[in-house]
Amino acid sequence: DAITCLARPVEFSVLNRLYSLDRKEVKKICDVVNASKEIGVISTDNYHLILSPMFDRFTFFGHEEAEALTNEVINECIKLKVKSLRITQFCLMLHEHPFFDQFKGIMNAFTSRKDSPIQLVYFDVPDKYFYELNIFFQTFEKRLVKS
Repeated sequence: DAITCLARPVEFSVLNRLYSLDRKEVKKICDVVNASKEIGVISTDNYHLILSPMFDRFTFFGHEEAEALTNEVINECIKLKVKSLRITQFCLMLHEHPFFDQFKGIMNAFTSRKDSPIQLVYFDVPDKYFYELNIFFQTFEKRLVKS
């Protein structure tokens, strides 16, 4: 129903690689999202694209920041009645270790929100992190997501 990605309209970004949207319109929306530091939404006939703002290169983005951003995404999903969500922000991870602190914040938001309509979440991550993230996600397996 919805896909999240960074408001980064450069040639090699997920935003431009996966979707055939009008590039000038996407650039304009990304500029607004990044200037306001607030989430933006592009809706098509098939899905909603939820754009999260870029953060300054040296800005710390950890557990609390990831949880706050995920809560904003969930708020948008409530408005849009989204039941399935694909998170693409991590698909181009180039670091040695995935951002477990960020994943913890994301998972805390998903497992603590009782008002979320989201029933299924997909994470796009590089294959080399699948095993480690699978172990990480097992720590959340036993938590009750919905009451």
